[in-house]
Amino acid sequence: MRRSPKPPAARALVALLACVAMPGTVGRIATARAQAEAQAAPGVDGDDPAPEAGSPDAAEAEDDERAQSAPRRWETPVREPPRNVISLPLFTLLHRGVGIAYERALPLGFSVSGSIAFARPASGDFTSSRTSLTVAGRYYVLPRGPFTRFREPAPVGLFLETRVGVTRTTLADQHGERIGVGRRVTVATAVGYRFSIRGVVELTPSVGPVFYAELDRYLPTMIRPSVAYGLTVGGMLRGRSGETAVERRSAARRLAR
Repeated sequence: MRRSPKPPAARALVALLACVAMPGTVGRIATARAQAEAQAAPGVDGDDPAPEAGSPDAAEAEDDERAQSAPRRWETPVREPPRNVISLPLFTLLHRGVGIAYERALPLGFSVSGSIAFARPASGDFTSSRTSLTVAGRYYVLPRGPFTRFREPAPVGLFLETRVGVTRTTLADQHGERIGVGRRVTVATAVGYRFSIRGVVELTPSVGPVFYAELDRYLPTMIRPSVAYGLTVGGMLRGRSGETAVERRSAARRLAR
């Protein structure tokens, strides 16, 4: 038995009741249809296909990415910490001399250094030559400083120093005849601060007490106190970090694989 079709008024009434009874369903259907249309349209929400290599769009995208990854002018770039420092003591020039020092950074903020200096301080009717050898150890309290940012602790910033030195001085008259030889042993402590400029140039002032003793065969040895000032300028070099031999062998095995 065939059912008679509903009149148009009945169909409109049924549709109206369905919309009233299920508003959420109608809204979801409309939302899903709008999202499908948006995804199908090109250039919406950054879903454009990737530009082909060598095209102007690809070159522009690379320039934008490079500009975003590059440090800003007001930002200090992060650098690898230096492990070696070669410096010149400037105060040696006041005594008509020249010197050079080498420092090696160690783990945990420590470092060791050695220096040698030559000078000819005497003038007038006498001539003299002075040779100094010094070894020192430093502990950097805050192994970071202004003007440069390092990835790891570096030999920069505030430090405490202890050094021991030996000095030999030879005195002669204007005819070159030796008058005498003096020997001095010094023990000093100092506090200083190393400034680093772009991780390459260093400037280090320091000050502290020093105790020295003159070693003479004919006079008793006396310990005398004084105050020592220091100022060095030099270069900072990157080198192999303070890794152990076991770590180096492990790295070599990983590379061999």
